[in-house]
Amino acid sequence: MKFFIILSTLVLGLMNTCLTAENSLQTEKAFLETALKRTQIETNNIVIDAAKEFFSGLTKNSRYPGQKENIETPSEYWHVTRKILTFWESGSKKETEIPILCLKNEHIHQINEALDDLLKRDNILECTTAMMVFKVFALRALIGRVGFKSQAKALYRVLENHSDLSPNDLISCLPEQFLTSFEGVPPSGSIGYVPNLPQYREFKPRGNSTGFNVVFFPDQSCISYGDPFKNGSVICSSVVNFLKNEFFKIDDVELKVNEHTKKCEILGKNDLFEKLQLLEQKKHEYMYFDINKINELILRLLGRKK
Repeated sequence: MKFFIILSTLVLGLMNTCLTAENSLQTEKAFLETALKRTQIETNNIVIDAAKEFFSGLTKNSRYPGQKENIETPSEYWHVTRKILTFWESGSKKETEIPILCLKNEHIHQINEALDDLLKRDNILECTTAMMVFKVFALRALIGRVGFKSQAKALYRVLENHSDLSPNDLISCLPEQFLTSFEGVPPSGSIGYVPNLPQYREFKPRGNSTGFNVVFFPDQSCISYGDPFKNGSVICSSVVNFLKNEFFKIDDVELKVNEHTKKCEILGKNDLFEKLQLLEQKKHEYMYFDINKINELILRLLGRKK
């Protein structure tokens, strides 16, 4: 978190009034003035609306990769690279290398067009990448296209000269400085993870059902990218049921077939799978777009704060 505070300070220090060169200056200023009056609940609702739009568009044209496929996109604005991802599993901090989408350097001035184009393409993407891009999409919904472009360009300039990061980290870094993590019951508009049991990877190391990054909706529902969400948001318990079925499937077991059979027999009794999954769920943090951090950015975009 300290890193993102320092990074945010560097980015915002590079930004001037940011909006002066845009034809839509007055309209954008009016949008930002209105945005300053939002409550946290209103902010969360904007994130929910953004999630509906983003995942609906992505699901319409994109699909999940098979076990031996990597993510890819035909969009001219993006390229695929690999990144070390830090995550929590069973209370322990772990790292894995994953493929991620990166904006091509020459298209930084077209980041709005790049986001729009991605939703129209026949992509092969998985849940982690989809959620990473969604956070950027949600940030744009909160601060407007002009302010978002200014912020992205300012961060890009910082990453060009950063000792540990590069412009390839733009998409992952851009929204993180405006998110706040917390534990407990996730409110509507927050982002979190619905995990499978960690033993899933013991039997299916190349499987795609380790869990889902989701945006939580009202009435205990959520939305994301993948098979459970093809028709939109679903009740969270149905996501757990999907993960259970994926765990119990036998035709994609790669290792320890006999052990997998015995494990499923045990987990199928007395709702044990559901009870253990809930324990795993409680180990994960949630995050939300913090209205105080968003408002600080808006004030800087308006030139009222350095």
